[in-house]
Parts: sequence; structure tokens; C-alpha cells
Amino acid sequence: MIHSRLSKRDREIFSSLVPHDQIRRTGPNKATEITSYKDVMIDHQLFQTGSYSIYKIPGKNQ
Repeated sequence: MIHSRLSKRDREIFSSLVPHDQIRRTGPNKATEITSYKDVMIDHQLFQTGSYSIYKIPGKNQ
């Protein structure tokens, strides 16, 4: 897994730096990437062997 972490410092993150309801990568420099060497089932969803990037859509209340 490759993961970068955003540094908040004294900034307001949501609303100002990260707009609501838009697709965002999960890391500050690069999206988090997961590589699986066999098929896996996550929440009744089959993911075949391979590499996947994770993105998010932050909402105003979540």
C-alpha cells in the first residue's frame, strides 16, 4: 500500500482547501494505492488481482 498523509497544521481543511461534493484523492501528493495479488471480496464487491487507487467524495456532513 502506498499512502501519503495531508498535514492540517492550523488550517481549516474542509470547505476551504477541500471543496465538498467533488472527487478527491485520499493523499496530498498521490491517491492511496492498494495492490492485491489475488481476487478479494469487499462488501459483496469482487476486486480482481491488480492495483487500485482510492478516491473519496467528501460531503458537507460526512
